[in-house]
Amino acid sequence: MVVSYSLLITTSGTLQNDESWIKTVNLTGDVYVPDGVTLTFEDGVIVNLNGHKIIKNWAGSIVFNGNMTINPDIRLMRSGEIMGFYSSTQQALGDAHSTDEIDLASNISWLQNMTITSDIRVMSGGTLNIAGGKIINFASNRKLIINGRLTTLSSVGNEVIFTSSISSPGSWAGIWMEGGQFSGHFEHNIVQYATYGLKFHRVPGEQFKTVPFNIITGGSIFIIRGSPILRIISSKITHRRGSHLIMVRLISVITPLFKTRVPMPFNFKIQVPISMAI
Repeated sequence: MVVSYSLLITTSGTLQNDESWIKTVNLTGDVYVPDGVTLTFEDGVIVNLNGHKIIKNWAGSIVFNGNMTINPDIRLMRSGEIMGFYSSTQQALGDAHSTDEIDLASNISWLQNMTITSDIRVMSGGTLNIAGGKIINFASNRKLIINGRLTTLSSVGNEVIFTSSISSPGSWAGIWMEGGQFSGHFEHNIVQYATYGLKFHRVPGEQFKTVPFNIITGGSIFIIRGSPILRIISSKITHRRGSHLIMVRLISVITPLFKTRVPMPFNFKIQVPISMAI
């Protein structure tokens, strides 16, 4: 079968036929891919969104033939399928269902307070920078997943606050580090009302150096496998009564660190002073 693509490039409006984008494409408005139409990004294409978005209907198709660059690269994912590319996280959240995921695949900055109504994933190769003093408010059960890098530009009196729209412990899922890393130090932040304040999963050995000067309330620090070096410095960690401050999960066994001796197969360190309140 021979597929013939139109030479027309739609930079604003609805695609009328299948299109193949090459070289550099600069959007002048939102682009829509309707049912039965395919938009193909050819190898090496650069697409500048310029404040706009590319979205498709469920029966429309977006196809990739090789490497591409989307500026910025913010993806709305639904059931594992890309539904669109957006110029900002807020723009993507405006179209997202609560069960969707927003994937950040380039260098993205949050310079204002954010309300997160879908899971956010920083993909491998992507970076999320959060300006100091911002409040990141998560809806029920939502989480921030880091496969790439997370940077918070916090300082004393200008902390980034990760919190929930519901002021009770366990209201949102927390910050999950899944093979990602902090770019620099994760310090002078407040993490509150989460199930897990920080959850580490399959983290390479030398990725995490310090977690200093943070206040983690309503959730624990949870490590699943991997071999992180984690130093908690001058931090205050509080949580709901009956749960554990720091937990280490080895394969399928969950052990509260401060109640049971644990054979440590990795280098886990706590540096004082540290204030822990139950």
